[in-house]
Amino acid sequence: LRHLVGWCLAGSIWLLAALAMRSVALAQLGGHPGMWRFWDFAFPPSPLVDPGWIPRRLFFMFLSPLDWHGPFNPRISALPAIVCALVGLIHRSRSSLIETLLLIGPLALALLAASLRLYPFHGRCLLFAVPALLLLVADGAETLARHAGPATKPARVALIILLLAFPLFLDLNALLQPRQRADLHPHGDRRPPRIAADYPMPPPPSPTVH
Repeated sequence: LRHLVGWCLAGSIWLLAALAMRSVALAQLGGHPGMWRFWDFAFPPSPLVDPGWIPRRLFFMFLSPLDWHGPFNPRISALPAIVCALVGLIHRSRSSLIETLLLIGPLALALLAASLRLYPFHGRCLLFAVPALLLLVADGAETLARHAGPATKPARVALIILLLAFPLFLDLNALLQPRQRADLHPHGDRRPPRIAADYPMPPPPSPTVH
């Protein structure tokens, strides 16, 4: 009973924190619909209209926010990580269904929130899922290596290189030469023309003359 009370108390705190964060976010929007229009592409349509929307968005998570792409076709570059994540998901669900639900549960809730148009399912808004996805990729890679046997050591080395080489290169390049964005709006945003036409940004403030 004591553990149940503790779980209920923790869940209540998380729920209250989520409601408070949502109220603050809505207050910051100030009733302006521009942000909802900006994220319109990140809300899933009806499955009857576009049944492939969810698989594509789950696939795209390995490109953003995980940034798991290579110097050639990004979809092909992400395949090793996606295969490892699927293998890891199957292996983890067989080992412990509870652990699997804890890993992917927040992502499922985010998808539900996106279906209700409460939270965009895209890119940096899904950063919270990165640790879970990395754990699944690592679990899948370890599972494949364990079942492959010693005769396939070159293939295991190649898999490690495919998973780590280019992301490591990107990280080192960002440290040595930070990326510069020259196409930003004066307010620090980059918005499609269709959004800018309907919801123009106010001009930047004039410098104060003393």
